[in-house]
Amino acid sequence: MKERIHACMWFVHVEGARRFQLENDPEEEKLEHMRRQLCLPTDGVIKVQQVVVIVHHIDHYFVVVADHIENAMYVFGRHVGKDLAGVYLQDDDDWRSWKGDLLWVRLAKLFQWEGCSLAPNLMLSVNWSQVGDQLLALILADKVHGQNGLDCGAVVCSVTKAILTDGVEFDQEGMVVAPTIECSHYGRLRLLNENIQNLQRCHHLYETLGSDMFVVPEESASYAMSVGLEGFIRADTIRKRLAKARDRCTVCKQVRQMKVAEQEVEDGTEEQEDEWEQQNPKSDSEDGELECIEGPRNDCSLAVVPPYLTRNKKKKKLMEKARRRVPVKIRAPTTKRGKAIPMKPQRFQMLPRNKRHDFDDYYGGPTLEDMMELQRPGGLEAYPNSWDVAPTIRSPWELFKNYGFTLEPEFALMFNRQEPLMAKKHLLPVGDLNSPTVEEDNDDWEGLGMEEMLAMAPTEGSSDSMNVFVRGVMPDGETLIKFDPARDAYPLRLDEYILSLDIDTIIWVTYKLRVLTEISVHVLPYTGAKPPIWKNNHAYAEVLMPQSDRDKDMGGRTEWFSNRKSLSAIPHIHFAKVGQGSGSFNVHVMFPRMMHKNPISGRSATLIPVEIQSLWFTDIVYPAILAGENPSTVSYKDYTLTEWRWKTSINDRFSGKDKLVVVQGGYLTRMQEVMRDIVDSDPDEYDRYGSFFFVMDCRGIKDSTNIVVGHEGDPYEELCRKFPACDWEYMEKRQNGQLLMDLGMGFHPNPDDKTPLVFLWDLMRVNESYDTAGMNAGKVHHAGMMGRYGGRQSEMEQKRQAIVQLCFRSTYSLIYQPFRKSQAGEINMCEDIDAYEVNSTYRNNLESHIMMMRGSLRKSFGAREEMRGSGTSIRQVMQDATALVSVFKK
Repeated sequence: MKERIHACMWFVHVEGARRFQLENDPEEEKLEHMRRQLCLPTDGVIKVQQVVVIVHHIDHYFVVVADHIENAMYVFGRHVGKDLAGVYLQDDDDWRSWKGDLLWVRLAKLFQWEGCSLAPNLMLSVNWSQVGDQLLALILADKVHGQNGLDCGAVVCSVTKAILTDGVEFDQEGMVVAPTIECSHYGRLRLLNENIQNLQRCHHLYETLGSDMFVVPEESASYAMSVGLEGFIRADTIRKRLAKARDRCTVCKQVRQMKVAEQEVEDGTEEQEDEWEQQNPKSDSEDGELECIEGPRNDCSLAVVPPYLTRNKKKKKLMEKARRRVPVKIRAPTTKRGKAIPMKPQRFQMLPRNKRHDFDDYYGGPTLEDMMELQRPGGLEAYPNSWDVAPTIRSPWELFKNYGFTLEPEFALMFNRQEPLMAKKHLLPVGDLNSPTVEEDNDDWEGLGMEEMLAMAPTEGSSDSMNVFVRGVMPDGETLIKFDPARDAYPLRLDEYILSLDIDTIIWVTYKLRVLTEISVHVLPYTGAKPPIWKNNHAYAEVLMPQSDRDKDMGGRTEWFSNRKSLSAIPHIHFAKVGQGSGSFNVHVMFPRMMHKNPISGRSATLIPVEIQSLWFTDIVYPAILAGENPSTVSYKDYTLTEWRWKTSINDRFSGKDKLVVVQGGYLTRMQEVMRDIVDSDPDEYDRYGSFFFVMDCRGIKDSTNIVVGHEGDPYEELCRKFPACDWEYMEKRQNGQLLMDLGMGFHPNPDDKTPLVFLWDLMRVNESYDTAGMNAGKVHHAGMMGRYGGRQSEMEQKRQAIVQLCFRSTYSLIYQPFRKSQAGEINMCEDIDAYEVNSTYRNNLESHIMMMRGSLRKSFGAREEMRGSGTSIRQVMQDATALVSVFKK
């Protein structure tokens, strides 16, 4: 075993100190055994250094440092009372009561030091009323966390580690000072994790080296290690309670408040600038000619975010986009410098309120300041102490908890009213047909089509060929080539087009889930590498921000500021499935109270850990399922999480990923009530799951709802007929949530001579159409290296989409379909490093794409438009979609 010869201090554990506190002198054999335990040198003289000892006396732990060089002894944390806090001479009678005199003499005997005195000349007792972090120790020297007589075990571990790292510290006057340590809750968490890790390592060593070399452990210890120490001691429950206790700890709050106060001083100049901007608000419009409507101001509620909520960087960031759902002044949508269709403003219509019962818990949760304290720091700020540079330990319970977000009854609504306005005009506006589309040739460049370039192409692989197709230079070496696919346009008659309509995607955001048939509920945690909704699906929920301490102290609530959050930014897991096969609807349960940023990456943390999910399933979902079952079906569903995992496992090493149980649609409403009752029954345990709501979605159903224009049929009728499990009339009503649909419009070539054709969107015309519809900039996707042809995706301006009820538009050509392998339109290519190294991964990827290109030479690929909007608006525009498509394709 490696000997620690170069240590600055020696350490004697509590069991060793306990032996020295006995009246009888320890035998030499036991002393030799302790020397081996402490890894002391076996030959030569042991260096005289300070000795750190943990002492236990009358149900209390404290730390003693014996300095035989200076002939002094320092006692840390002997007393916990506030009246005994400070640094003073150790009482001789108290010193002898915990056998300090025997400890001093026997430590010298243990280390075989000769010539040591029988008692120290100086004995100092260092006691404190608090324990805090470095910031408080520097600013508020004597105002720290009081020792309560219960946390002394965690306190002495932190004190010992601090002393072993930094030594005994003295102030400028030479007086010993108390070490800077962390809160006891954090210390307990550290002890739990390190003890479990060390015990598992020791048990592994014991099994590896064989039982003959060690004392056989007790049967209970062997059993605990065999079944898993984490589960045996219920470590997850301990971490959860420690996280809860730490969030309520006044010390942690004081530390965070001091840091916030320090930041407010630094941000004083920035605060003045913020207030000036509020006094001189910038116009939201680009043309400065917006029409406004004055609304009645509610004197009981704040209309705009007050300056005290943007006083420091963290508050300002949290409240950056917060606003009242119904502002004092409502503005009309911008006209995009006169390009967009002009519209009048429209006020958001609130839902009826239940005056006897609040929709959510608006008064009992964490405040805005609490949320700032609850969000643990990341990076360098995560180092809690100078003596411990390990990153902050974070359990899932410390991160995924209640941050104070709640919901209003209108949280799911993205649009102002039930009925849209001018939706048909915004579906496929043509734009300015008189704008020029083709530029004439000049002396600097010459326009060529694909067929013309191939006809004049030099020998394949030659430098001349590279000049033409890579550099874009004519064979004369001077004239540039302007590529113009319009020269290769293939004329088609109107009857050689096929126009199709379909409904491709359904998204329903709701507080109360409802289906007409049965629903299959998940009973195992979600284990995917990404959350179910891992990218923005252009559906949003309005989340109410916590009120501030200032507002809460005034009584009631005047701050009703909300933030528009993408569903992909809200933590969520799977909940159920409706239907079977590829056309099934996935139901996800969303937990807005857990919303937070990853302290390392700074991104929204939405993939909920298994520990948090397990409590949700065992304590909330399982009881809610069984509450509606009768004795004839209980035997199929009454199992614990561990039992469900075993039942779904394929073998001893692989556990099944998915398991569903059937719940009848008639019981679904009652099941949700039971789930919410369980959450409300114990806020301390389940408050993180409060305010949960559901998202039901189904993607890629265009084949099931597709109809060809000119033939009989309607996509919505096909949807209702082929998906009878959904109550479409109920889902479309505004008071039941927000229903979104994707209307797909396909343009497909069907020439009489069966010539393979590819449709390309002219981006100049597409951009004019987008600008006329009031769309945002979005993203433009070019077809290969063609600057003018490709596709575009963007959302509609928020004020406009709230009125029109069309929120997202996507225009693209179907030429990408042969290369699409994954979901959400992603096309997988090799990494850049693979292409740089020209390795096998790059070559295989290249060969695969060439294979798909060659297979597509004799195929035709059309183009497609998709528009996402409310169920009501999509049904409206679908009635005239055929005429609009016919005009747009011209």
